[in-house]
Amino acid sequence: MPQLPSGRQIALMPTPLDNLLKEGRHFGNIHKVLAIKNEDDLARYVDVLYLAPEREVGSQEGVLDLHADSLPVPPQMAFVPAGYRLSEWEQHAVGWSEEDRAAFRDFLAGRCVPVLREWLDTVRAGQAKLREADDPLTRLLVAWWDAECHPAQDEDWDASDVGFPEWDDYDMLAALAQACIRLSQYPEFSGQWQAAARLQAFWNICRQELPQIDRMLEATVPVRQCASEMRRAGLLDALANDKRQWLHDQAVVECVQLWNALGEELRPSTPQPYGIIELVVVSPAASPYFEMQSKGERDAGRLS
Repeated sequence: MPQLPSGRQIALMPTPLDNLLKEGRHFGNIHKVLAIKNEDDLARYVDVLYLAPEREVGSQEGVLDLHADSLPVPPQMAFVPAGYRLSEWEQHAVGWSEEDRAAFRDFLAGRCVPVLREWLDTVRAGQAKLREADDPLTRLLVAWWDAECHPAQDEDWDASDVGFPEWDDYDMLAALAQACIRLSQYPEFSGQWQAAARLQAFWNICRQELPQIDRMLEATVPVRQCASEMRRAGLLDALANDKRQWLHDQAVVECVQLWNALGEELRPSTPQPYGIIELVVVSPAASPYFEMQSKGERDAGRLS
C-alpha cells in the first residue's frame, strides 16, 4: 500500500484471485488458474483501491486484512474500489503526475515484489491441487491444458460469441439443431458421415417428441435467440421427466461425440453452435461420459 508523491494512497487487494482459487475446480475456472504463470498474469486478478477520508465515503465495518509488509491504514481513511485491476493501472493513470506514475512503478518493482511472489506461490499450490484432483473431468481438463489442446488455449476461444458460459437444455438443443443443418450444407464434412448420421438420428427423435421445434429454428438466427424462443414456449415442459432426462443425457453425448469427431473443423462454419457445444463438453454434465470412457480404457488395459 504505497503513498505517492501527490499524497494519493493506493492499496492492492487480491480479492479476485482469492475468489478464483476458492472456485478453482469449477470447469469454467480451471483454465484460468492454470494460465497464471507469472506476476503479469497475476495482475489481472488484483484489485486496485484508493484510500479516501471516511467523511467522504462513509465508514467501513472493520478493516480489510492487509499484508504484513503493508503500511498501516491512516486514521479516518477508508478503502474505495478504483474500478480496475492492477494489469490495467497504466491506462487508468493518465491523470496522474509523472512523479506519481514513476513512484508506483518503483513500488511494483521493489516493495511489492515479495508480495506478488507470495501470491504466485499460492496460485502454484492451487495448480498442484488441480493436478491431484480425483474427479475425471478436472483431470481431463488439466490434461488438455498440459497438452496445449484445451479449448481455451485456442486463439479463437472467444470467437463463438455465445455471450456467457451458462447454458441449459434449450441452448444445447438449439446448438445441435443448427449444427445438424450446417453439416448437411457443407461438403467438407461429407467424410464425417458417422458423426453426421448420429446427429441426424438424434435430431429426428427430437422432432418426433417435439413436433413444434422446427418452426422455432433458423440456421442463420443467433443460437441464443433460438433457445430463448423455445424457452419462452416451454417446449420441454410437456415431456415426462424420464423422457426429458433421456433427451438431456443423449444431447450431452451428441455434443461430446460431435466435438470429438470434428473439433476445430466445426468452428468456422458454425461458430455459435460450436461455442455452446464446447461449453457442454467442458462442463460437469459431460463428466459421466468421460468417466465411462476412462473406465473403458482401464478395463481394456486389464484385458490386455
